[in-house]
Amino acid sequence: MFRAPAAHLADARAAVGRPVFAYEFAWPSPALGGLGACHCLDVPFVFDQLAADGAAAVLGDDAPQALADEVTAAADGSELGE
Repeated sequence: MFRAPAAHLADARAAVGRPVFAYEFAWPSPALGGLGACHCLDVPFVFDQLAADGAAAVLGDDAPQALADEVTAAADGSELGE
């Protein structure tokens, strides 16, 4: 539902020379009965909001800050030297 359309869009943009930045977030959340990686689970990591109200409900109590640091740095371009 989400992955295939995003991949097609990225491919189409790349085919015409447009810059494309995409990632796959596969960290499996221990919350919600072992739901695993799911739609929007990356958002608290991208914006470094692991402690936001309600985040623990989908992230569990011990979401890895080191992963949030890495994902946030990649999202803001600092890992690309920008």
